Amino acid sequence: MNLVLGAAVGYNKNDLYYFIKSLRLVFNEDVYLILNLNIDIETEKFLEKYNIKKLFTNENPKKIFKTRYKIYHDFLQYNKKYNKILLTDTRDVIFQSN
Repeated sequence: MNLVLGAAVGYNKNDLYYFIKSLRLVFNEDVYLILNLNIDIETEKFLEKYNIKKLFTNENPKKIFKTRYKIYHDFLQYNKKYNKILLTDTRDVIFQSN
């Protein structure tokens, strides 16, 4: 796997804390999250610290569960270098090693 994609529209550092901390213990390659344009500074710094890349959208948080797949598709059409991709939820996922 060389890419993890997830949606985090409407989420903040507290919502993403365990997802990101656990992911970075076992995965050091690219991670992109779909986010709102208006994320707070604390969340922004947390994402930067763990080298999480951002895909911004103005999509309503209540609709992102449907529209995220179109965003993923469009992103991957322009980023052909990825060949092993994990699409994942974010707030309720924790990673662990083998």
